[in-house]
Amino acid sequence: MIDLLWNMLTFIISLTTLVAVHEFGHFWVARRCGVYVERFSIGFGKRLWSTKDAKGTEYIIALIPLGGYVKMLDERIQTVPLHLKNQAFNNKTILQRTAIISAGPLANFLFALLAWMCAFMIGVGDVRSLIIDVIPNSIAEKSGMIIGMELKSVDGVKTPCWNSARLELLKKVAQQQVPVEVVMTKSGQLEKKILDLRDWDLGNKSQDQLFNLGIMPCCYQFTSVLSHIAPNSPAEKAGLRIGDKIVRVNHDLLDSWLSFLTLIRKNPNQSLILEIERQGAPVTLTLKLGEKWVNIGRSGNRIQEGFAGIMPEMLPLKDIERYEVTCRYNLYLAFSHAAQKVWETISLTVSTLTKLILGKIPLNYLGGPISIAIGAGASANNGFVYYLIFLALISINLGIVNLLPLPILDGGHLLFLAMEKCRGRPISEKIQNLSYRIGLIFLLLLIVIALYNDFSRF
Repeated sequence: MIDLLWNMLTFIISLTTLVAVHEFGHFWVARRCGVYVERFSIGFGKRLWSTKDAKGTEYIIALIPLGGYVKMLDERIQTVPLHLKNQAFNNKTILQRTAIISAGPLANFLFALLAWMCAFMIGVGDVRSLIIDVIPNSIAEKSGMIIGMELKSVDGVKTPCWNSARLELLKKVAQQQVPVEVVMTKSGQLEKKILDLRDWDLGNKSQDQLFNLGIMPCCYQFTSVLSHIAPNSPAEKAGLRIGDKIVRVNHDLLDSWLSFLTLIRKNPNQSLILEIERQGAPVTLTLKLGEKWVNIGRSGNRIQEGFAGIMPEMLPLKDIERYEVTCRYNLYLAFSHAAQKVWETISLTVSTLTKLILGKIPLNYLGGPISIAIGAGASANNGFVYYLIFLALISINLGIVNLLPLPILDGGHLLFLAMEKCRGRPISEKIQNLSYRIGLIFLLLLIVIALYNDFSRF
């Protein structure tokens, strides 16, 4: 319950901050273009606090902190006095209106830049991209990766830590040949490998996308203690409970969770004899595995795999200090690295959205407010620097989503302005209103899909 409240609190703070940044961008540029701003509101519904400035703009903090808006003088939605007509939004030039609408997403990008700059100046902690385990028959193993290798670069881009490695790998989703460089930590010998990322399943519900690639990074380790048992799963039917520690499988000592996972996948509908430790007492159970069909590649072929419906505890690596690295920079270098991160994240987000539209990435990769809330809480728990990075990532996503050419979003307004420029006259209000309704329906559909994905994950 405490975790839920904490996640909700950090989610509200995060959303309120980013919405305020976005709306301030519209507000600031509107003022510079001579538009009369009637209201600047953070939140919706009943007013909790309000005040007015010398120019007549009312500033409001409202009860429902899930958004905000800037209300400008506009002849299309209200009667404007003659002496204020030149301050109405609709009477400004196309260039001025374009600047005002673009300022919201641009403000989100600038906020992300500042957040990353602060993070780099404070010092960003991470761990070396060292592989401590590889899942058998995975994409990573098929490329020749083995335990003890350290990932040095992806397609020519250096990856000194796992965060940079994840980012570069995500850019290459669905590509057939991705060159990577690895080095054996003992020998220091540099080797080149080729990853085939066409079958990298980003929609899997694992806690780290690297697991779906077959890589166990040196950030954490699996234990043989069960942390989750799916309802009505083979594990529940066999009598397994949360907290059970698996000691032996078919009378052999359990050497690693990944080998146990491989055994499960290779034996659909088969029975495994498990010797477990439950509250200090030995218990022997028979686990009758289920079956599921898994798509292989883009050809549509499927294979049968076993499943049990269990998840193990995942703990931080005990000697993680040995692998930690800290990136701390002066003002100039912090700006340079922050600008690079903003550009990389924008490129990755646009690429991911494109692949979603083209069907190269399944829709279950889409995340919604629950995922954001959990991410906000987790990043805040990890410290202020990680929370700043989280805000930067969400701010960029917010900016890009607002630039989508949906009539209800900033991108839709920009599209109408482009059409007005080409036609020499505005699009009729009837067509615009119809477009707004269609855009709203489409946006609500995306929200429903994102919420469904959230509930199916957690």
